[in-house]
Amino acid sequence: MYPYGKKVNRNRAALALGDVVTVLVFVALGNYHHGSTDPLHVVYVAVPFLFGWFAVAPLAGAYGRFPSVKNEAFSLLGIWLVAALVGLAVRATDLFMGGAHPSFGFVMVVVGGAAFLVWRLGIARLIL
Repeated sequence: MYPYGKKVNRNRAALALGDVVTVLVFVALGNYHHGSTDPLHVVYVAVPFLFGWFAVAPLAGAYGRFPSVKNEAFSLLGIWLVAALVGLAVRATDLFMGGAHPSFGFVMVVVGGAAFLVWRLGIARLIL
């Protein structure tokens, strides 16, 4: 039997809320860096990536237990990579106007991955 598959080591709802806040904060910082302070634009940019995260993360085990911090880190980075690619694909549909420079995707993957590591391996471990 898989020893860490069924039990949850932290509150799932709190982790999910923190995941939403993580995406919103790093998107807001990116918007601010580019001169935008419109909160609706932050939500507009974040929605495809939140969709990608919540479509991929539960299926990939992001809300379960991990045997080690190293395993959790690599798992979260892989899950975010797939979720960000899903978000970029959703963003490329007709539901969202305007395109994005390829560097936007790179920044979303790298900065988003770093943000999730800070949240999940740092802040969440301190407060949950």
